[in-house]
Amino acid sequence: MFVVDHVNKRVKVLSSSLSYQRQVVSPKELKGMPSRLCFGGNKQFLYVTDNEMMDGKWVAGRVIVFKIRE
Repeated sequence: MFVVDHVNKRVKVLSSSLSYQRQVVSPKELKGMPSRLCFGGNKQFLYVTDNEMMDGKWVAGRVIVFKIRE
């Protein structure tokens, strides 16, 4: 299961028992906070929204594509 960890600015993978497996997207790869995930290309790619907030307002955003399978 892929999970957006909004507070820690990362995307992680959990097992079926919800225990931590690994980090897929690190805070270093993001400018802001991740908020949404989507899979594409037969689950070969992970699309992550990366949003920046300033003074309580969303000011910028982008979608980052990560290859998660070979």
